[in-house]
Amino acid sequence: NMSVFSSLMVDLETLGTGPNAPIIQIGAVAFDLEQGTVAMSHLNVDIYPHEDTRADFETVQWWMNQSAEARDSVFNTEERETEKNGVLYLTDYIETFCKEDFTIWAMPPIFDVAKLEAPYSRNSLTVPWKYNSSRCLRTLADLAGAGREDRILPSIPHVAGLDAKAQAETAIKFHGMLKG
Repeated sequence: NMSVFSSLMVDLETLGTGPNAPIIQIGAVAFDLEQGTVAMSHLNVDIYPHEDTRADFETVQWWMNQSAEARDSVFNTEERETEKNGVLYLTDYIETFCKEDFTIWAMPPIFDVAKLEAPYSRNSLTVPWKYNSSRCLRTLADLAGAGREDRILPSIPHVAGLDAKAQAETAIKFHGMLKG
C-alpha cells in the first residue's frame, strides 16, 4: 500500500500567458507538508497544444532563450499526448497518490491551477480537486520571510515534473521555517 499524500504540487509549461495559452507539459508531484515527505514518483506529461488554444510570441521567444535541456524536454519529445489524455493521466496520478481532500499547490495557482481547469472543461471531464483547495507557494514564501534565493532548484529548470518536485521540496522547507 503506497503512502497517501495530503498535497499535490502542479507546474505547467505553456506557449503563452493568456487564459487560452496552450499547455505543452503537465508536471505534478504528491507531497505532505506536515510529514515533510515527497512521493517517489512524479508526473511529467508532454501535451499536443489543443486547437482552441493560442500561443503568444513573447512566450515562444522566452522558450528560445531557455537551456537546451529544457527546450529538448518540452519540444523534442516523441511521447506526446492529447490534452485530454494528459489531464486523464493527472487524474490517475491524483487517485493513486492523494487523499480525497488534498490541497493543490502551484506558484501561483491563478496561473497553473486555473489553466489546468480549462482542459478538464474543454474535454467534459470532472476537475479532480475542490474549488477551495488551491494554495500558493509564493504566499507561503512571503509568510515564511523566504526569498527566491531560499528556493530549492530543480535539476533542470522548466521541465514541469522536475519544477513541481523542487517546488514541493521548497514548500516543505518554507513550512518548516514558519513553524520555527
